[in-house]
Amino acid sequence: MLIGIIAQESGFSRDTIRYYEKIGLLRLPKRARRENNYKEYSPAILSRLRAIKELKKIGYTLAEIQQVIASYETGGMDCIAGKGQVLEKVRLIEEQIVQLQTLRLQLLEAVADCPDHCKIAAILDDTLMVR
Repeated sequence: MLIGIIAQESGFSRDTIRYYEKIGLLRLPKRARRENNYKEYSPAILSRLRAIKELKKIGYTLAEIQQVIASYETGGMDCIAGKGQVLEKVRLIEEQIVQLQTLRLQLLEAVADCPDHCKIAAILDDTLMVR
């Protein structure tokens, strides 16, 4: 398959596929070139792209995806260690949720007294001493 077909089938852009090649997430054999020097992508590459897409959907970073795929391919996929990684990601997400909820409350407080008192203007007045 040429890059246009693989892009269409995988849902990734051509640039993304090229980037994944550049960072080593996708590896094409040297002989994967046609006579016209176009790259020939195998069904295995399409499968790998689909796996990458699914792992991205559940919050894995590209670096984590690279590690998970490497572990899987070498037979070193350890479900217990994988579970630990997932639980750590959940913990980090929960921290982010708390931070976002705090930020949300701060923003709501900033506009609570509008138009009588603008907290944003007060912050700027205090810090920039414009007035």
